Amino acid sequence: MGVKIVAEVIHSGPCSDGEEGLIDAEFRLLMVLAEDANDGTRHCWPGMPELVARTHKAASTVRRLLTSLERKKLITRLQARQIQPGAQPVVAHRGRRTVYRIERMPGLSDTQALTCEHHSEEKGAHARAERRSIPASKAPTGEHPSPQVPAGPVTDAVVAECRAALQERSGRELTDEWARVVAVNLLTGRRNVANPRAWIRAVIERETDLQRFLPVPRA
Repeated sequence: MGVKIVAEVIHSGPCSDGEEGLIDAEFRLLMVLAEDANDGTRHCWPGMPELVARTHKAASTVRRLLTSLERKKLITRLQARQIQPGAQPVVAHRGRRTVYRIERMPGLSDTQALTCEHHSEEKGAHARAERRSIPASKAPTGEHPSPQVPAGPVTDAVVAECRAALQERSGRELTDEWARVVAVNLLTGRRNVANPRAWIRAVIERETDLQRFLPVPRA
């Protein structure tokens, strides 16, 4: 949940007046994306049905608003793949949702830290928001992290699915031990994951920075 990015949009986003200002529908959509974004990567990938439901707009309207936000350089739709050099970039395809990056708001200077501390005298009110916005611990590159207690049991089937998905995307051979650490850390703190195998595969397939799930090759 992008608590800090939501605060950034509220306090430093474009005003409603002016050529590059936001209309109410654009601001609502930007807030929906910001709320779903990760504070560390600034990425989110809500599906079109979710955007339609949360903005109360038709799909065609949401697409138009997304194009407008991208034109105003407030979001970027990340490229999924390119069929051939010079071809139109593909941002989504079967099995892969569009990934959006929330850009730094124009009212925020390059040297200003992204924080919720817009009212220093009320720092205590933001302490919980800051803790919630810390990215969840996932298997980084390098040494094995200490596994946390997951929301549910990590079965051998879940580990096998995790290993298969990582190997398919990376083309590297991985051990069950490494796959188990990744699976445990991905599931830590997650609730109501009905199908852990499918959920982990979906997370790995749409991850834009796969290296953080892989060990560092030895020299």
